[in-house]
Amino acid sequence: MKVIFHDKVLKKMEKFPHYVKEDILETATLLEQFPFARLDTKKLGGNVYRIRKGKYRMVFRIEQDLIVIFEIDIRGRISYD
Repeated sequence: MKVIFHDKVLKKMEKFPHYVKEDILETATLLEQFPFARLDTKKLGGNVYRIRKGKYRMVFRIEQDLIVIFEIDIRGRISYD
């Protein structure tokens, strides 16, 4: 599956340290093999999932053959609505 980032996620990632951006992009590459990727994922409901990567959380949804990462933030500041 193809992975894309929502515009607000890309804008938020600009503020992250370089090493965090690399980790996120690496995780997104692994996510292309979802659901077979060995990632720490949790289904939040419907077609929405959460990935833990260190202290960061990425929330994504599946739309046909596309994965859209629409939220990313530090643990505790992210909303799962």
